Amino acid sequence: MNFGDLMINQLVGLAGLLNGASGVSTILADKSGLDTAKYGWMTLGQFEALGNCLGGEEVIRGLLYDTLVVVRVGKTVEIREAERTLFDRNGRRIPPRGMQAAVEDANPNLSLTLPQLNLGAYSQVFDRIQKHLRARPTITLAEFIGRSDAILRTLQVNDQLKKVLNGGYLPFWLPKMKVSDYGQVLDEVFLLAVERSYKEQFPTRPFENYFKKGQLKGEVTLFPGSRHEKLVEAMTQGDVVGVYFPNCLLGYSVDALRAQIDSLPEQFLLAGGLDVCAAMIAYPDVLAEGSKLLRSWLPALLPGQSVLDCFNFGVRCDSLYFGKRFSYGSVHSYYSGGLVVLG
Repeated sequence: MNFGDLMINQLVGLAGLLNGASGVSTILADKSGLDTAKYGWMTLGQFEALGNCLGGEEVIRGLLYDTLVVVRVGKTVEIREAERTLFDRNGRRIPPRGMQAAVEDANPNLSLTLPQLNLGAYSQVFDRIQKHLRARPTITLAEFIGRSDAILRTLQVNDQLKKVLNGGYLPFWLPKMKVSDYGQVLDEVFLLAVERSYKEQFPTRPFENYFKKGQLKGEVTLFPGSRHEKLVEAMTQGDVVGVYFPNCLLGYSVDALRAQIDSLPEQFLLAGGLDVCAAMIAYPDVLAEGSKLLRSWLPALLPGQSVLDCFNFGVRCDSLYFGKRFSYGSVHSYYSGGLVVLG
């Protein structure tokens, strides 16, 4: 529906400014051809009464986030707990029960136009990463496709996890590499490759790195418990294949991103820098296309030892930037921190 992201509290406030129902009716009296919303005949009071009948805010959120379901029993209906799943119908992580960190409802206006993963798309991803990272892969395109498909199949057959695929996913690969100083590798290799790929896709747009050359050396550490060290270790053994889920933690504060990882199965890693950079290199047309797209936290990384700040990529109409911002306790519906699965 149009304006489906407006909250009822906002509509009530707007109606108050317009002198209530009579003022709204006066304004709409000469309007025709307006879109009719589903259930548009219901008043806000009836919506509130319906919410009360269902059991209030906690039950409504449970139904929306798939932790509760409506079950028909004869001529009546019951609300019951849903079979345990970790992601809702949109592929977004369901906030774990008891988590105190802030989580905001996802902004419905933010969306990614995700690619169809056919042979041509996989080939383009494989070639972009090879070209802009200036890397020599030890795997073939066929191996990249096969390992990516294996990750997706493993998730698809797991009832707890399969809905994560509904939110979209981006396969990527990383070359064999020893990462002795994460910040130095990020600065001297990966961010430069992001810039090359971005400018190839959007020649007239600038890439803004808010860190001076050499500033990240020795200044990036891994958040304990993020599991991101698994990716770094895997890179020392050979080329790494992974799948990045950029939308699944939309609306989570950085504290919530880091707090929820312990309640996910071991194959899920909190997204960091090298993996998100690889996705940015491979999919600039998806992750950096326009101003309505999300801004991406890199929650597995700490600037120095600080848990109060977080690195992030952001998109403006005319540029892509990399920087950091104060993040402690703050939550924004247009920021997301992704998850990664390796295979």
